[in-house]
Amino acid sequence: MIELQPFKREDIPRLLGWITSEADLVQWSGHSFSYPLTLQKLEDFFSTAAREPGKYHIFRVSGGQPTRILGHIELSIKDDAEGQGHISRVLVGDRAEQGKGYGTRMVEEILRYGFQTLNLQLITLNVIIFNMAAIACYKKTGFTTVKTIDEACSIGDKKWSYYHMRITRDEWSGRR
Repeated sequence: MIELQPFKREDIPRLLGWITSEADLVQWSGHSFSYPLTLQKLEDFFSTAAREPGKYHIFRVSGGQPTRILGHIELSIKDDAEGQGHISRVLVGDRAEQGKGYGTRMVEEILRYGFQTLNLQLITLNVIIFNMAAIACYKKTGFTTVKTIDEACSIGDKKWSYYHMRITRDEWSGRR
């Protein structure tokens, strides 16, 4: 059982503990944050998001046995396209729980929330092209690759490309 719960300020230290390297940060946030991730950077981001509650839907994710906080996921509403959302900052933070299907259930739950609760018509996401576990998760939940964005992120002199993926409400409904 996976449950999306509103992210709270007291969740920030846990999230900071899950992001332990620059590579973790880039895979989690793309170019949204600079390394090192700090308490102040997260507080600033979440304060900004709190001022636009209809745009940012930020969750901690509980589940497992025993039930505890396992991860983090966000869905933002695109400013420039009505009925479109974008999933970002997906993380099963407890490394001992990775590879057990929680990521797939998190994505399924955020899709349900986006399509049923928010009545979105399209949801997109971006994923680093070598993150095979995440790509498999997204494909399993119905996402398809639209295009490759070359050298979109960097760590030092290394450039990382990502896939831009999408799923429509009709595609999602047809899988249920």
